Amino acid sequence: MAKTNTLPRSLLTQKDIASACNVSRSTVAAVLGKNPSTAVISPKTQELVRRTAKKLGYRPHSAARSLRSGQTNTIALAVPNMRFLGGVVSIRTLHGIADRIQELGYVLSICSYEETESGNQSGLQRMALESRSDGFLLFGDLYTAVDPRETILAELAIPFVLLAKQSKTASSVHFDNIRGARLMVEHLLSLGHRRIAFVGRNDTVECYQERKIGYEQALTKAGVAIDPQLIFPHLNDFVETGRSAIKNILRKNKTIDAIFCFTDASAMTVIQELHECQLRVPQDIAVVGFDDTPMAALASPPLTTIHQDGYALGQAAVDRLLDQIKTKKTQLDPIVIPVRLVVRSSCGATLSKTL
Repeated sequence: MAKTNTLPRSLLTQKDIASACNVSRSTVAAVLGKNPSTAVISPKTQELVRRTAKKLGYRPHSAARSLRSGQTNTIALAVPNMRFLGGVVSIRTLHGIADRIQELGYVLSICSYEETESGNQSGLQRMALESRSDGFLLFGDLYTAVDPRETILAELAIPFVLLAKQSKTASSVHFDNIRGARLMVEHLLSLGHRRIAFVGRNDTVECYQERKIGYEQALTKAGVAIDPQLIFPHLNDFVETGRSAIKNILRKNKTIDAIFCFTDASAMTVIQELHECQLRVPQDIAVVGFDDTPMAALASPPLTTIHQDGYALGQAAVDRLLDQIKTKKTQLDPIVIPVRLVVRSSCGATLSKTL
């Protein structure tokens, strides 16, 4: 009676594929490893090897592959305090990262560490020392003159890419926050608004600074004076930020005709607070946001906002990191993910469109 092959599919080796195809093991290794030497192997044999491997359910043994290459095929996503994974854009980014890593046959490891406002990164340093990951993707946009995370990972010779943060000394992928804010304010100006409040100044977070810069650039270009009294701070809670801003706006500034909020969450709270104060949006005051969360289109009225493609950012960050791992070179030219203006009725426009 012939002996059947009872070897589990997960334990199939290239030797088994070679036996099934009646070719040498080196031929199988060249074909499945996409080795340049496949140029001397006939297309018919290459197709036979690939078809047989697929039929038998062969998968490369990751541990053996790691031993040969000196890599673990694991990418670490380092997240400070896990708070960055709560936002819609961050979740979109995570989906982009996970899909791209899975597509390329890598494993994603999500690690949390403590990041203080003073920039203390002892948690990240400890994590990096203990990690066996091939590279790091770094979430977090705490603003410091010199990002200590760059120093830590550079000293350990660990490839890394910064997400949603600019850098002149490290590889980064970020949104065009300045252009997004400029587009929004220019749109409000085109509708005739001149007293435009900005809700969301926070000098410790980079994206808030960038959006404030875009806000000021648009006003300056249009010849509208920048009024510091129209810039309201960000609190730790987005909802409270909106409520606090409305209280200050209505108490100090009776002539405001538009409010630009740095997040959709704050904008929707502002709309709610204005309704409670018997003020109509957009007839009395226009309100706009930033992020284009799913709830923005369902707000009452639907919210004009800036769309950020977090999924594209996540995929671009993975590609950049894997390229650095492969070439062992840090690419300092940043990848800038474009943003777009989504016009809905909260700004006073009569048509919904994307610019």
